[in-house]
Amino acid sequence: MKIIRLFLFLTHLILVANIYAQQTQNHHPEIPFMDDLVLVEEINCSSSEPNSMQGVTEVKTILGKSCRVLIPSPETTWFAYRLGSSGELKPGKAYFLEIEYPDDVDRSFVIHNRGGEYNKGLQTGKTLGDSYHPPYVPSNAESISLPHSSMYKKWQTLFWLHDHYAGIELPRNSGDRPEGPEDGFLVIISQFDSYNAPMNKGAAVSAIRLYEAPDFETFKMDILYPPADLPRRHLFFREEMADGVVTNNPPALKNPIDWYEHKAQLMHFLGMNTFSKDLLEFGHNQGWDPGPYSELINTSSTKGYWGKIMEMLRNYELNVLPYYEYAGTIGPKGLGMEKRARPLGDSLENNNFTHVAWSEKANADITDPDTYSDLKKILERTIVDYKDDVNFVGAWLRPRPSANPVSFSDATLLRFSTETNHGLITRGALRTDSRLYDKYLQWWYGKRKDFLIAMGDYLKEEEVNDNPVVLFTTDATESGRTHPDWSQNHNIISDDLAAWEKLPGDYPVFSLKEKINNNWHLEAQLLAVKTWDKWEWNHSVPPPDPDNYRNLEGAIMTYTFNKAYTVGSKTAFDRFRTNSGLAIIRHYCLNENAMKGLGYFVSDIEWHDCYAMLGEARAMAHGDPRFIGYLASAAFNRASLPYVREFNANFLALPALPSELVENATEDAEVVVRKIETEKYGTYLAVVNTGLTDKFGVTVTLPFKGDVADAKTGNTMFTGVSKIKLDMYPAQLKSLIIYDNEE
Repeated sequence: MKIIRLFLFLTHLILVANIYAQQTQNHHPEIPFMDDLVLVEEINCSSSEPNSMQGVTEVKTILGKSCRVLIPSPETTWFAYRLGSSGELKPGKAYFLEIEYPDDVDRSFVIHNRGGEYNKGLQTGKTLGDSYHPPYVPSNAESISLPHSSMYKKWQTLFWLHDHYAGIELPRNSGDRPEGPEDGFLVIISQFDSYNAPMNKGAAVSAIRLYEAPDFETFKMDILYPPADLPRRHLFFREEMADGVVTNNPPALKNPIDWYEHKAQLMHFLGMNTFSKDLLEFGHNQGWDPGPYSELINTSSTKGYWGKIMEMLRNYELNVLPYYEYAGTIGPKGLGMEKRARPLGDSLENNNFTHVAWSEKANADITDPDTYSDLKKILERTIVDYKDDVNFVGAWLRPRPSANPVSFSDATLLRFSTETNHGLITRGALRTDSRLYDKYLQWWYGKRKDFLIAMGDYLKEEEVNDNPVVLFTTDATESGRTHPDWSQNHNIISDDLAAWEKLPGDYPVFSLKEKINNNWHLEAQLLAVKTWDKWEWNHSVPPPDPDNYRNLEGAIMTYTFNKAYTVGSKTAFDRFRTNSGLAIIRHYCLNENAMKGLGYFVSDIEWHDCYAMLGEARAMAHGDPRFIGYLASAAFNRASLPYVREFNANFLALPALPSELVENATEDAEVVVRKIETEKYGTYLAVVNTGLTDKFGVTVTLPFKGDVADAKTGNTMFTGVSKIKLDMYPAQLKSLIIYDNEE
């Protein structure tokens, strides 16, 4: 009898929890057409055996439904299913992939879609997400206590099926992609080994579904931008290890330009408005025609791509922001090959600053007048020549190691002496005189600023844009700058130290609150990179100097964000703000080769469900960026689609004008309100739930009494009010406009 009573009691608790969970979901967003999609295939993972597997799985009942669970192991484990093998799939067609999983305990895993050649990971609960200690770069490990909803969630992505793709093992760049639509395609669920995913209780999937996507006009999201005479915000991305799709022979798509058109369409679906592509990678030409400068700039085998992309983009309402890893022109007579920048030490050969030989092939001394004309030639061929085809926002520069180093060449020392009225100096004097060295560095940072301003002025003079911007990302790392105190012990930042201290093994932890309060991330960005032995990493990758840009327009030092510890400090964001606003770049950890047995592996990993936008939401609350960019590990994509689309639409509905925090706008400290005043179009409000739980009936006190409209839709919500109440889900941005109805 006791057992029966206990069973009934537990059943009641589950029922009540489910009812509450359903109630909390009522104000969460949905994609309107998803219920009408045509199902191509559904795999019930509990009753269908995987096509292939590495590791051990078990079928368990979780939250009342059967799932296939991948048991954690000291080794990488995975299982795979093949979808669409009935022969009905069509190359070049858009599909939705859906993974259904329980949000019951801490889990993290990666989904590999071979048909669209992209990987994407998700994390729930306290898991790290990224590999704790990947092979090549620190992951800046962090654990946040995401609440469990005790519900099933849907991980969804939009993709286009390729003509050729890989099976279990993915090649790196070029390589064999033997499968095609007639074979179906593999979906692989994988997880890191238990050391690198210590909180993971095992990937769990109940179902995998494939749907046909509707036509572009149906899934395209229309953005209600601010009035045309107000400046706009920008969302964009750059892909790192995705080139193999179009450079392979044969390419994964018969028409490689389709790859870029699919990205343009994906952007419209996600609500992103600015197209970016790498045009220089470690200084090398990535698919554009150097024209009359072919002796200076190497000619890519895909030199016609950029022109064709520009032609294609005429059909899409997207801005363009090209990305350059400029290291001087690289060609038979390229300036970069002269390596005019040289290190401070006299013992280093070939003007190498670091031990990484492949990044030392070229460099550009940004104090050299020849460098100005050198980069202008590249901007001419990639931006100016196409200014009538698309709307260019400006240029995005990100030098990799030793590409734009602090130079100590004889010519540079002479420029310093001449411009500062200082007597002739030597490298030996700079090595021994710290005050002289500091003065030299400050002069060099000023020259870097002059260089960036000059590039923006050039684009303006060439009538590319009335107010072009030059974004400059000094952070050459994938994961974002690692604080020196962190890298010594592979620590973890956490909001629950006790949970980690209970784990077996050595996982040293830092307090999230403490690291935010002492601006640890800001310090990590501003500190010179640590170096060793004879090498000069500190000069190879000079840090940002945002204070020199504070009162500038047109040139912006970008701020690195990703984990929660990077987006919690208003002080840190304010340090990088300029008269042109704040630009933040999400540095994903590539997790390169952290997964074994699946061929070449890189993957972005994100918090799941509504928490996917937690970084952007907190950045909006504490910093109010106008530019949000993403450095993706490979092919860019987003899951948790309703939340991504909702945030992006609300973000782009706000004008790119200065905002200020509205003090005491709510009684809930986790709900932050910013206001943006305009002369003719009312006052915009950005209301952000920075917390991890739903907020019901949050009272927002308005700056003045008036009518309130939803900025995303234009619909009037309230009339003649001084206070409003909102229900908000975690990491939600709600954009409003207040009109003074007495005018």
